[in-house]
Amino acid sequence: MTGVIDHLKARSAHAARRAALGAGATALIIVGAGFLTSAAWMLLAQMQSPLFAATVIGSAYVGVGLVCIGIVLSSSEQAPASTATSHSTENAKRAADLPTLAEAFVFGLNAGLSADQRRAKRPH
Repeated sequence: MTGVIDHLKARSAHAARRAALGAGATALIIVGAGFLTSAAWMLLAQMQSPLFAATVIGSAYVGVGLVCIGIVLSSSEQAPASTATSHSTENAKRAADLPTLAEAFVFGLNAGLSADQRRAKRPH
């Protein structure tokens, strides 16, 4: 039982580290996108006009957003088979390592019966 708890603790610690790194990376990407947008605005406004800069930058953001929506919609229709296979393989390994409830019940029943038979054979 301790092995299962230790395994769960290790998995949750790993998930927490991944979540923290993902949140930090997302924050850095957002700050970087802000600086790149500002630089693009300055460059385009100096080259043409502020109206041109707003049109180009707005179109770029809308285009990237539409591409992301297209990726999400196309990937939600198809479930990745490798993920399902790896989860079922992992579950099968866990099931092989731990006795099932029925096996444990039969083991306890046999132990009780053999103890009862030994007690019956003993002289009083």
